[in-house]
Amino acid sequence: MKNLFLLFFITFTHFFSLAQTGKLLLIGGGSEKDTPNSWNSKAYQWAVNQSTNKKVALIAFGSSTSWLPDYFVNKCGAVSAQNFDISTKEVADLQSTYDNLMSYDVLFLKGGDQYNYYNIYKGTKTQKAIADKFNQGGVICGTSAGLAVLSEVIYTAQNNSALPESALQNPNNSDITLANDFLSIFPDYIFDTHFTIRARFGRLLAFMANWQLNKNEQITGLGVDEMTAMSIDANGLGTVYGIGSVNIYKAFSENTFTLNETKLLADSVHVAQLLQNCTYNFNTGEISGFSQNSNPEIKKENGNYTILASGSDYLSENTDFLNDFATQSGQVSMPILILTGNDQTLANSYKSALNTLGANNVNVFSATSNNAVNVNLTTAIQNAKKILFISNSYTELFNFFATANGILLKAKLFESNMISGFVGDNSRFVGKTVIENYLTPDAAYYGEIILKEGLNLLKTTVIMPNLYKNSDYYENTASALPYSMIYSNLTYGIWLYKNNYIKYSPNAQKIPYIIAGGQSPVLVLKNKNTKSGFSVQTAYGDGQDNPPHFAGFEHLMLSVIDKSKPYQVGDSVKITSNIPQLEHQDNYFQIEVQKNNLKIFSNELNYEIKIYNLLGNEVYKNKFSGNFEYSFFNTYSGIFLIHLKTENNKISETKKIFIR
Repeated sequence: MKNLFLLFFITFTHFFSLAQTGKLLLIGGGSEKDTPNSWNSKAYQWAVNQSTNKKVALIAFGSSTSWLPDYFVNKCGAVSAQNFDISTKEVADLQSTYDNLMSYDVLFLKGGDQYNYYNIYKGTKTQKAIADKFNQGGVICGTSAGLAVLSEVIYTAQNNSALPESALQNPNNSDITLANDFLSIFPDYIFDTHFTIRARFGRLLAFMANWQLNKNEQITGLGVDEMTAMSIDANGLGTVYGIGSVNIYKAFSENTFTLNETKLLADSVHVAQLLQNCTYNFNTGEISGFSQNSNPEIKKENGNYTILASGSDYLSENTDFLNDFATQSGQVSMPILILTGNDQTLANSYKSALNTLGANNVNVFSATSNNAVNVNLTTAIQNAKKILFISNSYTELFNFFATANGILLKAKLFESNMISGFVGDNSRFVGKTVIENYLTPDAAYYGEIILKEGLNLLKTTVIMPNLYKNSDYYENTASALPYSMIYSNLTYGIWLYKNNYIKYSPNAQKIPYIIAGGQSPVLVLKNKNTKSGFSVQTAYGDGQDNPPHFAGFEHLMLSVIDKSKPYQVGDSVKITSNIPQLEHQDNYFQIEVQKNNLKIFSNELNYEIKIYNLLGNEVYKNKFSGNFEYSFFNTYSGIFLIHLKTENNKISETKKIFIR
């Protein structure tokens, strides 16, 4: 792999040094602001300063307002700036159009519909003017659709707009129309725009896969966020400006992308997510600008249990998930406990579906404070072999975990060979970190993402369900996952959406894997060790708003998996807490709890006692002989483990007690 990487860059450096003569400004879209420290201020000034005559031609398919020309003249130092409405092939192919455009040293392609640019300008004098100006050392700028046509391979958008979810389902679907017969000023790349706000990383992967699978050529993907830009000078050095990130996706193997039927699968794709003031050398791949290091302390999973987590709350989108939970994970006859907040209707609909699959021993309870000491729930928790979480709010559920039944429940989840299922939104609770308010519109943009502690069943991981639930939340669901990985120093991030799920379970060799199920592939982001940082720029730059909650990093690996591509997340199953494991348990000691006092009866002259709380922390240790009584629990409640060991180490025993 290392040799392939070096070969790729040697080849790329040679080709790029031949082609690069002009300068580029790549803008992901979004509205410009006219404040002195706005996101676009330095980027647009750079474009003017890189030109010889400081004249800007603003090209659009249709008429434009005078705002942007005025901005370039009054705020960016341009000598002149002029709108060009080039809306027909006849106008695009006029010699006078070519001559006028060539008198400007900055050509700026505005937003709109990139198919208009491709279809109308292709083969015309306008296309020639753009290429000639670049080859003469001019500055070519593009925003939104204007950016999308500047790479060698372009997404033409000839048909319907390619949606990320559909692109992952089938990178060869009819909406993905690619071409390389327009401009060749930036070889071996494909550009995409409005990247994070529209969660387009799935479709950028699909573009790259489509080209590799159909043309047998590798291309690199570059996605630019709204209100974000990257300048690329004549030496191939890119610099980022703005509130968001510029994303560079590289596949280093000809076998990176494959299909399972029509679904896209991808081995690890290198992802760099660069923020303002970061630089990227397109000749060498060198990145600079990040000051902190993200190196997760825990890199592997080792829980000896099974977890299923789905991407959607809708019953109709969880058919494969439920079938796996009921019939393939353990026995269908095993007792199932469904826990919900107050949505009994939804919970009972899942119960009915489980009954239909043959699971008839199913109980439904509300995981709320009203059931904190409900003896029927206590019995249900103790008897359950499978537990399913549906429609619980974070606050209510985690408050419940502090109650007597909640403590018992949490201990149950960590038991060896336990099977737990989490539906849709509740899948967030599985990992170490929970992204709490991802369904609050614009939470990431306004810097209001809230991260909380999860159940830690997957202690290296954060899970984001409902990735494509609603376009109002795409920016949250796309950005909050890498943000939480960097902020919480986690190894794995998993995106889920409708009709897919993950299943974590050790295999027969006790090696833990994540397997993706359902009709849609699953995206997994991995952090081994990377330089990283967080966005500091706001749209207006006037100090009135918080910076967005966007993270940047030099190196993460993105994979697309399904049931045919298990994803290993550990070497072997080990103990998941600090509680000691015993060689044998002989019931040598008799333990009673009376009036919250612990009593131990033993004929052994000398033995050691240790008491652990549920987290595995040692709360008491001493040595005794004969019978023992301890009143430590007068002011405490919950589950405790008593570890007893004789002086000669021949007898060791652990018992669990529950103090109300």
